[in-house]
Amino acid sequence: MKDEDELQLQTTTVSQARVQLYQPTRRPIYCVRTVQTAWGEGTVKGKLGQGHADFVEAVLFHSRKIEHLEGGSFRVRVDPYHVRVSMGGGKKASYAQMWSVATDVQSAVVRLSITVEKDAPPLRIQGGIIDLIAESSTRVVDPATRAPGRTTRVSDRPTRVLDRGGSRPLWVVTFNAAFAHLLWNDHRLDYDPEPFARLETGIAQALARHVYTHKNQPGGGWKLDSLIEVVGAGGSALRDRRREVRRDAERLKALGIDVRDDRVFRVSRGANAPGRGLDAPSRGANAPGVEQTPHRGRSIQALQA
Repeated sequence: MKDEDELQLQTTTVSQARVQLYQPTRRPIYCVRTVQTAWGEGTVKGKLGQGHADFVEAVLFHSRKIEHLEGGSFRVRVDPYHVRVSMGGGKKASYAQMWSVATDVQSAVVRLSITVEKDAPPLRIQGGIIDLIAESSTRVVDPATRAPGRTTRVSDRPTRVLDRGGSRPLWVVTFNAAFAHLLWNDHRLDYDPEPFARLETGIAQALARHVYTHKNQPGGGWKLDSLIEVVGAGGSALRDRRREVRRDAERLKALGIDVRDDRVFRVSRGANAPGRGLDAPSRGANAPGVEQTPHRGRSIQALQA
């Protein structure tokens, strides 16, 4: 086991948005969903939508510590309070909502075959995303806690201990070896996921996540309908999806994405710049045995388009 303190994990990777790991909605259904795209193909068994992406990205973004485990999995420590605030778009999501999403993520099974490098063999994985969530012995200051000695148990969830000492336990989240393999070998993306969770519609979230996988944009921007199709939300409800994207137009601008009529433009990176990696995401930046460097990655010019 290799213990690495205070490393910054990537928020996500390019292929997760491009191969539609998460359904383009905030109200996903349980299903076996197979998607084929120009960047690869994937099959997801479970109930994964944009709210689930908010959760996974929040855990990775706010993680404090990483430990690589035998078999390829890894675990992190994270403050669940920060996860709740992030997935709530700046407003604390309820504990019940967070656990409902976490349970869906733990039960999902993912199979991906993706093109990471041109002319290279595809990257293939099959497995889960998160294996285990448990409490850490490490506690952090929490002035809002009260009721000394009270312990709340909810089903098989980690116990929440509330005490007048004003502290709460961190979580230890163990990621599946298959998902770890994807993180270490796909192109990384780094950004604060909270503004994505602030979007009201799942289609706008999926569209924004896809746009962030591209370093450059086509001349004249992307066609709105084409982006809706490429994130898996086209078909007979296309008109409704257009309306939903336009409803989120102002919030998309905060992410540097401008919706103008039937076109979408990347106008700036804004305060949420995915610059902690978009211009230079890397493969395996926190993988076992990989030396850490201040540069944190290499160019992804090959991922233009």
